[in-house]
Amino acid sequence: MKTVSSLFVVCLVVSIYGCRPSEPPKVIPMAILTTAEANEINSINAISGGFISDDGGTPVVQRGVCWSESANPTTKNAKTIDGSGAGYFMSILFDLKPNTTYYARAYAINEGGTAYGPTITFTTAHN
Repeated sequence: MKTVSSLFVVCLVVSIYGCRPSEPPKVIPMAILTTAEANEINSINAISGGFISDDGGTPVVQRGVCWSESANPTTKNAKTIDGSGAGYFMSILFDLKPNTTYYARAYAINEGGTAYGPTITFTTAHN
């Protein structure tokens, strides 16, 4: 009889503590940033950058600008790596093709993920 009652207690404890709903995962905010308009554009380079106004509560570990010939570039496309932290930063976009339209946007990576600023467009100069 003790074996049955012991088994009952074990099952009761497992059912009470093992089936508690888990807490929802903590959402970590991403950074908030803007993208600087491109300037000093020539046939192979341009300058842009950004401003990280809010780090989302966790440090920005990487920031820069990504670009592509297609809309909505991501960090999987060409990118600069321009340090870390919040505030202003400058980026030199390189290895561009002459007379080509590009899409670019600033990015910032923190514990919450990769945040992007608004997309800008610019066209490189003729050769």
